[in-house]
Amino acid sequence: MPYWFDIRSLALVLIGSLAITVLRCGWGETRRAISSAWSLLHPAFDRVEAKAELAKQVREIADDGFVRAEAHHIGDGEFDYLADLLISRRSIDALLEEHERYKRDRAEAATRAGRVFEAAAEAGPIMGLAGTLIALASQRGGDSADLVGAVGMAVLTTLYGLLIANIAYAPIAAAIARRNEREETDREAVLSWLAEGLKRIQPRFVDDRPLATKASA
Repeated sequence: MPYWFDIRSLALVLIGSLAITVLRCGWGETRRAISSAWSLLHPAFDRVEAKAELAKQVREIADDGFVRAEAHHIGDGEFDYLADLLISRRSIDALLEEHERYKRDRAEAATRAGRVFEAAAEAGPIMGLAGTLIALASQRGGDSADLVGAVGMAVLTTLYGLLIANIAYAPIAAAIARRNEREETDREAVLSWLAEGLKRIQPRFVDDRPLATKASA
């Protein structure tokens, strides 16, 4: 096994930094942050696909009107709910209000997840230093071979703490923020497109104020 790999040192840093993060942020926040990180491995919101699916809803409303049209779900929680709301309320204003609520919830979730991973990034070097002290203290008075092993473990725990903080925890926090920013941009684009389409086919059901004006109201 390579000299730079030591499972004990790695486990100490990982478990220790996780424990510190849970103590600082709470298990519920940590669990939700891990879930947010896991979602990075799944495909991001696809605005092209969303538009293609929502176009079916727009065509159905254009053909049958709001009274006979049924909500068309695309598999996205927010837009599925907005489709139901559109059929029942027939109002772009209602869509915008609910979108803002979803947007706030997503932003808050991303911010809280980022804080958890930032706390973990701070905890990584701390556990690296703690591992160094533990390794050296445990071999006080031992023979030279044991002391060399302790020094090696001390160096590795410091290295692991720095690496985990800077190539795992901190980048994950930044990736969550970037994913949320891109997703909100794409969702805004889809909603603007949907609102314009609805105004063209059923102007009497919607407010004709520009979308940006209504969003800032």
